[in-house]
Amino acid sequence: LCRAYLLGFLNGYPEDNTFRPNNNITRAQMAALIVRCFGATKEGDISRFTDVSDDQWYYKEFSKAVQMGAFNGDNNNHLNPNNPIRFEECFKAVACTFGYIANTDDKPTDLETQDLSVLDKFSDKDEVSDWAKPYVAAIVANGIWDGIDGNLTPRAYITRAQFAVVLDNLIETYITEPGEY
Repeated sequence: LCRAYLLGFLNGYPEDNTFRPNNNITRAQMAALIVRCFGATKEGDISRFTDVSDDQWYYKEFSKAVQMGAFNGDNNNHLNPNNPIRFEECFKAVACTFGYIANTDDKPTDLETQDLSVLDKFSDKDEVSDWAKPYVAAIVANGIWDGIDGNLTPRAYITRAQFAVVLDNLIETYITEPGEY
């Protein structure tokens, strides 16, 4: 949590500058964190999403996150920015953003070939939604998340602190200066 703050990825709540690490992270907060981690600047067209207006603090962050492939909305053209995000939804966004699985409208072959046996060590593996299994397996297989007390808790909401741990496990080297690496 401290490293995410020190690097400027995780900010406090503007009204009182508190972190509230045990609060569930919202989809908008997660989009902002992912965009900050990548230093993303390219915005995508999110005009089709009816629940995100350009006067909201997260509008540009979501436009960048959509461009990156982290989010693609639901069947009702909603991004649901203020909703908390479940572990399995988070893992889909992370797996797609970090290139573990392609995020496209058609079904990529890597969804079909993902080894799901890595989920066998979790007592609640059957609670993972069928659509989410390849994404969750990709996150587990790459050492990004190893559960909570032997559980994946796929349908529980992920907290701000838990997402900071996911980010810390994802990003081994933080590059803060321009140059060739």
